[in-house]
Amino acid sequence: VEIRLNMDNMEETGTAEWLSEAIKPWEVLEKSKLMDIYTLTAKDYDKIVHTLGALDQLIAAESTEACVPDKSAMIFDMGCGTGIVGKHLHKIGYTNIIGVDACEAMIEEARKKECYSELEVLFLGDIDNFPEKYKNRFDVITSCGLFTEGHLGPEHCDEMILSLKSGGFAIFTMRAEYVESKGFQAKFDELTEARKWELVEAKEFMKYHNLTEEGIQQYKPQKGLCYIFKKL
Repeated sequence: VEIRLNMDNMEETGTAEWLSEAIKPWEVLEKSKLMDIYTLTAKDYDKIVHTLGALDQLIAAESTEACVPDKSAMIFDMGCGTGIVGKHLHKIGYTNIIGVDACEAMIEEARKKECYSELEVLFLGDIDNFPEKYKNRFDVITSCGLFTEGHLGPEHCDEMILSLKSGGFAIFTMRAEYVESKGFQAKFDELTEARKWELVEAKEFMKYHNLTEEGIQQYKPQKGLCYIFKKL
């Protein structure tokens, strides 16, 4: 259900002003500054996501249930942040959820939700140093927010495949505009042609659906995609 917030009402309640201040650190997302940005915003992160109307985490959890209904499945939440995906997964019955994120402050917020069986600070994107304990271990990988400006690029798909058992599912979201412009489609095609994985579905949804068309700062309603690939 789409619930659009009227910008006038947002200003009357102070929501627009609060949100504008809260997302200021995100104006320039550079890898060298990410830890400082997320440490600064960790405590407000869930509220920011809820106010913007980011559906990524919910859709990833629902897609997990559609692909692997077994609630004892091993799930790897890569870039788990404050644990919003884990919260949705736990709510529908999943019990074996491992989360990793590069930011300690975000991990601490995720820990408070008590949804994860394990949580660890881990920098992703370096396949040569990817932990052995996570290789070929998972039935499902979820990832929301990693494939975005200043974060990880298409090369992270190799880590996803490395983590999955044969027949496991990689479920992740991104802005539709990044698929071609940041080289993701080329990587998807490369891995498909190499018989590493196959596309199950690419679901469209509206990101930041709570905002009206004028948006707030760099955030406006726009098309998102939830990809589901199956490891071969």
